[in-house]
Amino acid sequence: MPGLFHSTAVPDRINSNDRPWRNPVRLTPLIDVVFILLIFFMLASNYEDWHAVPIDVPVRAEAAIDSVSDVVLVEIAPDQLRLSAETIPRDVLIAHLESQLLEHPDLVVLIKPVDGVLLQEVVSLIDLLSDSGMVRISLIR
Repeated sequence: MPGLFHSTAVPDRINSNDRPWRNPVRLTPLIDVVFILLIFFMLASNYEDWHAVPIDVPVRAEAAIDSVSDVVLVEIAPDQLRLSAETIPRDVLIAHLESQLLEHPDLVVLIKPVDGVLLQEVVSLIDLLSDSGMVRISLIR
């Protein structure tokens, strides 16, 4: 049975310099995978414009609030806003606070989120108030 011991394996030596034969590494599939991952992460990332809302913390608690008339409490719930325990639409709230800011330049707006409110809703309200000219905004619990 001469056919049983006959080897058809690829020889280790392929040239006359007696160097071992090596399988070349193909980079094309690797480059394709990296390119697909790059496209995936570009499409999966969020391109929303994020910016910080500055909130100043008073140095002393006594200096924070001069009088009770300069303080407004805004409660934010998942589906409504309340100004002094009255439900109010967002645009009416902003108009009311802007008119109070003209009368009381040191107006302090206290924002109290209730349970279940998303953080993004609170940040959007703070951003809207700061765009309207409110500079003394505090978050309370």
